[in-house]
Amino acid sequence: MSSASKPYLSAIAITLITTPAIAAVIFWLSTINQPLIDQFAFRQTQTALTALFMQPGLGGILNYQTPVLGIPWAIPFEFPLFQWLAAFISRTLLINLSSCGRLLSIIFGIACIGPALGLLHIFGIRKAGKTCFLLLYFSSAIYLYWNRSFMIETTALFFSLLSLYVYSLIRIPAAQTDWRQYTILTIVFGLFITVGLLVKATTVLPSLLLVALDLGWQLVSSTSQHHCSMRSTVIRLLPIAIAALLALLLLKTWTHHADVLKTLNPFGSKLTSDALSGWNYGTIGQRFSADLWVGVLFERMLTPIGAIPTTLLTLAALRLNRPGGHRFCMLACIGLALIPLIIFSNLHIVHTYYQAANQIFLLLAISTAFDGFFQVWTPRWQQVGSIAAIILFMLGNYQQFSKIYLKSSTIQSSERLEIGKIIQQKTNPQAAIIVFGDDWSSEIAYHSQRRSLTMPPWSIAGINEDIALQHPDQFLGGSSLGAVITNQVPIDSKSLKRNCPYKEMISQNQWQIYICQEKTHQS
Repeated sequence: MSSASKPYLSAIAITLITTPAIAAVIFWLSTINQPLIDQFAFRQTQTALTALFMQPGLGGILNYQTPVLGIPWAIPFEFPLFQWLAAFISRTLLINLSSCGRLLSIIFGIACIGPALGLLHIFGIRKAGKTCFLLLYFSSAIYLYWNRSFMIETTALFFSLLSLYVYSLIRIPAAQTDWRQYTILTIVFGLFITVGLLVKATTVLPSLLLVALDLGWQLVSSTSQHHCSMRSTVIRLLPIAIAALLALLLLKTWTHHADVLKTLNPFGSKLTSDALSGWNYGTIGQRFSADLWVGVLFERMLTPIGAIPTTLLTLAALRLNRPGGHRFCMLACIGLALIPLIIFSNLHIVHTYYQAANQIFLLLAISTAFDGFFQVWTPRWQQVGSIAAIILFMLGNYQQFSKIYLKSSTIQSSERLEIGKIIQQKTNPQAAIIVFGDDWSSEIAYHSQRRSLTMPPWSIAGINEDIALQHPDQFLGGSSLGAVITNQVPIDSKSLKRNCPYKEMISQNQWQIYICQEKTHQS
């Protein structure tokens, strides 16, 4: 290739990258003000409700409220770093909270690109692979949609990628001979992996598992090949192992703390980590099911159009004898893409946003494979075939996005949003609400900006709809009852009139909204 042609090729590469990147950014920013009524609004509003009622100080963070299941209002899951940042930025800059949360998610999503490219660089992936990754990331249906959701996915992924990047720096021989640099990197690795685990353990645990496997492999290989003594190898690897163990210990401590707080709520016993273990991990059958390997991996992650071409590209690249860390990088990324499916099978089958945690590693594996075919000695036909595979993968993602996500990203109204607006307009801001027939969704609570008892579908001894209406103070604490919202659930009219002498009853399709008269206005 002549030097004169290189500027033209660089210009083409820049154009190829910037076109999908600009399109993605335009889409993210143009939908940033959409209310939280799109896909998995249940989970988005749960995160947003936590941010809305985030209290100041350390106590407000450690014992944060998600007021959807009555008193006590705290039912914590993950450590609320994202929620705290969203609340802080919203209150400081006076930005609408929903928009602020979406923007923060976008920022973390874009920030993920930095450590991802850093990993490619460490493993010797050249410009072709890095260009390919940027094209795949900005055209990914998963990241196009979920990067702009009010959820913790991109935050956890960012810290997961950062921890892997720092760990890869630690593995570089030069870093291992400089003890000052080695110590700093180890501390930073421990910090990043800890924050990532606390933000969302299901995202970061596979990365920690890979680190543990690599530490074991280094210990075995270095001693078996007599590179160094067992003692010196253990001394070198022990600080990293301690950092990882401390991260797990802090995660366990946080989980215990969260479980204790949940059990203070009569409904919270159904939401502890032990109670949800079956939901999180799924069944043996699910690990071998078509729902997982066809529905999740083939259709969502690889897409029907791009699955076969990119699979063939990756398998062919694994057979190549390329210099550097191409093969190791591909195998590690494939592992990080598949391990979450095997560990958290049910979560990945049920939730389309869970693949945001591992799709990026699939993109890194494909990009590494693509780079392997762009060496100076590679036949031109192989390069053309690689480009065709990437184009098909991108087209498959755009097709998936158009089919699954585009419509939901443009809607501006929903029943629960309109109910929330009515309640916000017609009730006291300090009042609380009771919702029947909506699972334990935070949607109405968030859109109305009111604390709520949203009656969950699971049964608790001595608690039902009638009890909640007869004794609302037991569930709402010192908050007055501002409204009762029901969705085709028969309720006790006597208890309703006694504790909610409604001044107005409003119908919203199948919903009935009873706006309660404040006691100070009663005759």
